[in-house]
Amino acid sequence: MNQINETSQQEEKKDPKRKALISAKEVFKEHGEQPEYNKENFNDGVRFIRTPADLKHYMFMSDYGVKESTLWLYLVIVDRYNDLYGYAYPTQSQLAFEMGRKPNAIKQNLRVLENVGLLKTESRGKGFANVYKPLVPMKLERMLKLFPAAKKRYVKLRNDLKIYNKTNLDRMPKHMQQRRETLLKEIQNLKGDN
Repeated sequence: MNQINETSQQEEKKDPKRKALISAKEVFKEHGEQPEYNKENFNDGVRFIRTPADLKHYMFMSDYGVKESTLWLYLVIVDRYNDLYGYAYPTQSQLAFEMGRKPNAIKQNLRVLENVGLLKTESRGKGFANVYKPLVPMKLERMLKLFPAAKKRYVKLRNDLKIYNKTNLDRMPKHMQQRRETLLKEIQNLKGDN
């Protein structure tokens, strides 16, 4: 028993993030879990940020500086968008606070959003917050046509996933493979009927 305790303590010293993850899980055990999310329920008091579906394709733009935090900043700006004015006008400090980041990281992400065509920024002069106009994300086809590095990442991931799926299929028991193939044929037939 003592040796197990010592091993656990050694692991916590090696990886403090693991300890934080474990302790966060313990909080929910003590105080109850969060309710399950249901995207069809519009009466549950959950606020939404209207997100263009094509935004997800920008993960292929990492060679152009796009990261998860870049896309999250885009969503924060969309959330702050004022319909009456036609733009968002938070300060960089407000954006930094909402993102849990430092202002320099926000400035870098704003530059990336402008460079990849997701944002127009207008300066209102010293002492005033900039004006941010979020732009509609490109369709995947346009992105792959205009940005060769994004296309290269897209093709590589698609090919890697084909290999991954084939490997998993080869490990699958025969009866499961047959069931999967039958379902795929049914889906193809349904698509052909439309």
